[in-house]
Amino acid sequence: MIFTSLIEKLIYFAKKNKTLGKEGVISRSIFFDPSYYEKNHPDIAKTGLSPIEFYMKIGILKNHNPSQCFSAEFYKIANPEYLLSTNNPLKHYLLEGGKAYGALTCPVIEKPKQNNNIVNKQFTYHYKQNKYLKIAFFSHNLNLEGAPIVCKDIAIAMQKSEFISSTVFSPVDGVLRKQLESKGIKVVIYKTFDKNKISSAIQFKNFIKSFAQTLENYNFDTIYANTILSFWLILVAKQLNKPSIFHVHESEPINYHVQSKSFDFSPFIIDALSLAQYVVFVANNTLNKYQPYQQKNNFQVIKNAFDSSEIPTIKQPAQHLRRHLGIKKNQLMFLTVGSIANRKGQIDIINALDILDESIFTNSYFVLVGDVNTSYSQYLHKRVKKLSRKLSAKVLFIKKTQHVFDYYNAADACIFTSRIESYPKVIQEAMYYRLPIITTPVDGISEQLKDQYSGVFYQAGDANALAKLITTISTDKILREKLGKNAYLTLKTMISPEEMMTRYFKLFQTRGNKPL
Repeated sequence: MIFTSLIEKLIYFAKKNKTLGKEGVISRSIFFDPSYYEKNHPDIAKTGLSPIEFYMKIGILKNHNPSQCFSAEFYKIANPEYLLSTNNPLKHYLLEGGKAYGALTCPVIEKPKQNNNIVNKQFTYHYKQNKYLKIAFFSHNLNLEGAPIVCKDIAIAMQKSEFISSTVFSPVDGVLRKQLESKGIKVVIYKTFDKNKISSAIQFKNFIKSFAQTLENYNFDTIYANTILSFWLILVAKQLNKPSIFHVHESEPINYHVQSKSFDFSPFIIDALSLAQYVVFVANNTLNKYQPYQQKNNFQVIKNAFDSSEIPTIKQPAQHLRRHLGIKKNQLMFLTVGSIANRKGQIDIINALDILDESIFTNSYFVLVGDVNTSYSQYLHKRVKKLSRKLSAKVLFIKKTQHVFDYYNAADACIFTSRIESYPKVIQEAMYYRLPIITTPVDGISEQLKDQYSGVFYQAGDANALAKLITTISTDKILREKLGKNAYLTLKTMISPEEMMTRYFKLFQTRGNKPL
């Protein structure tokens, strides 16, 4: 009994210390004024609680202002993202990121010009008139990946105009956040729904309604939903009676990325394709796959442009990186860029190695950039270890890196083995570096390259065909130069960044503040 009592006391004090820790941060802040708070809430004395204890236990629930310079109601309206993570606005500001991105704590107070005829000085709330069309950009993450990068580029381009203000939402933080915030774009990290916890249409619709109520505080004019994973935001836009743009990058079946053990989201995805004012695809082949779901004339294709001005300065000279990797000057470096994943099909390279003549693999290295700790990656590593010592030494796994362009600069050729792709950025990057490309012609890749002119094609899974192409590229320098040159010239004929952004600007402008 004594032992049990001691444990209960320890738990009690642990919980109390945790609460006091938060109270301490808040009470020491300039935004909590105990005198102000006690004066405005005289009933505190009747409870026997201190002002900070009363605020933490009761005041928060009643939306009290903790000081003259922190308005709970205003913070809720001006920074409603706090509602997505906590019900305590001051806690959100001090402890959960509000202060870090400069959230407003109260209306801007502007002192009127001095007037000797006025005896009592007055202050008025000054709200700056919003001259922008406010767009909410939703991305499924902020990682250094194709679709999030495109979302980031569009948001920044729209922000540069005189008529559009961009805010980017993402459930997952990442390196792109810094790029966005450096351009003056507010980034909101929010909590999205867990697809595996949705078990009924009513439950899902209730979530949509709840999220719409939260988002309504932002008063956005248009919602942009990036990737098929963001389909539910089109339903949120409908709930808010706002126009929306659905940007689909995927070529898989519509429910492939939103599969759940307990609920089928397919009908809602189909609804989203119909409800969006525009559904934008990045390749004609992808649009054709979705054609059976088109119920009104709202599908169109805007291919992703390649902006060479965004190519960063090379950190490592080619020869320096090659020496670091153990690749000699007279050896060929075959580069593969992309997350190590089943749909990327990198196993084809490993299988082709078993077929290659020794004279070919002796003078070649295969560098796979984008390694992540997944079951597929583990399988590839084990598969490489089963190769002979000579062969396994020729495969180099490189983790995801922000310096991927160093590897393009050092490479002699590229191999892309994807089973499914829409309009991959990595193909354009290889074209920019004038690299001969061996690739599967899936989906939008066949719209980027022409076989035997700007690249060479093989069918996914055909290791024998891939081995033959590796042999051809390895032994024919003239062909390597021809393919690389033609790839670069083809890239120059593709849609320009200016044309791409102009088309998106028109989409946002033509829909204005109201849906079709």
